[in-house]
Amino acid sequence: MRLPFRIDRESRTGLAEQMVEGFKSAIARGVYRPDEALPGILELADAAGVSAKVPRTALARLAEEGWVKPRRGVGSLVLPCDAGPDVRGRILVYARGTGYSYYSVQLVSAMRSRFVKAGYRLMTVSASGSRKKDGLLQLEARLKERWNVVLESGTDPDSRKLIADSGLPFAVLGDGAPAVDSNARNCIGRIHLRSGKAVPDFVRACVRKSANSVLQFVYAEGAFDATDALRVAGVATETVRIPRKGDTEAVVRAAFRATKKHTADGRPFPDVILFTDDYLAQGGFLSLLARGVRIPEDVGVVSHANRGLGPVWLKPVTRLEMDPFAHGAEIARRTISFLQGGDFPRELDLGSVWKPGKTF
Repeated sequence: MRLPFRIDRESRTGLAEQMVEGFKSAIARGVYRPDEALPGILELADAAGVSAKVPRTALARLAEEGWVKPRRGVGSLVLPCDAGPDVRGRILVYARGTGYSYYSVQLVSAMRSRFVKAGYRLMTVSASGSRKKDGLLQLEARLKERWNVVLESGTDPDSRKLIADSGLPFAVLGDGAPAVDSNARNCIGRIHLRSGKAVPDFVRACVRKSANSVLQFVYAEGAFDATDALRVAGVATETVRIPRKGDTEAVVRAAFRATKKHTADGRPFPDVILFTDDYLAQGGFLSLLARGVRIPEDVGVVSHANRGLGPVWLKPVTRLEMDPFAHGAEIARRTISFLQGGDFPRELDLGSVWKPGKTF
């Protein structure tokens, strides 16, 4: 058997995620028709050259997201486009970057749980990295179907144009105002998911604790930066930018090396080190631990962290925490209210909250 898609072991996207996206694309193109059974787990494993765990995970994801329905003795049947009499409505989510972002994956999962409990059917189309083109093709095909509302997460101009041109009501989810700006007439609202929302609380904590210097590690692009807020408060700031290259392990290694370099022997410690990402923090904590640095005696440390995923330390970490589970539940609640005749918020600001710990 030949698969209608390719599994790339060099890609930073997980094998199961690639199989999920491959099947979505094939279903959207009509390679597999409604009520047709997908190949079985062992057959898929053999064709893709992977362990049985990969197709088992992929088929479970496809079932969760409404693309197939498992039937004992038959396999995973492709679901038709119509909602069926027992479904109150249909919601489409376009999620950019879910193959890499823990936050995005958990956000969509939390939304799915709430929608299913309320009787709605949720289907997701996602794209990440080099697979963006496949994701856009899937999105274009799905937008020709009947949806009550579309939720666009992790926006880009290409997906925005497709959704705006569809005429379907849609809401935009993104990190920061530029990402969620839309003048389309069918845009019902914007939800800001701001990882830097708790930065003012971090700055106030620096002032309250008389911290005069901060060393912050940020991504070279696409991450929040506390420099301006700290300078307004009179706190000297040094920023180290780390390119977002490779998989998460590569990011951790890059953060390890950068932290080692900027806290080398002979350099005075800053009062506080701020890591603006989970994986940057993991590498940074490992580097400090290897040097025998005492936290917070030698230096205070603050980390950005997603709830359910964060650096493990001997003490609770002081952090700016994003909660994808709470955010997903709130977005689902607002969407269900809209579908039941209410209003969707024109602007809704969700983001990180300040969580004091023992490291600062």
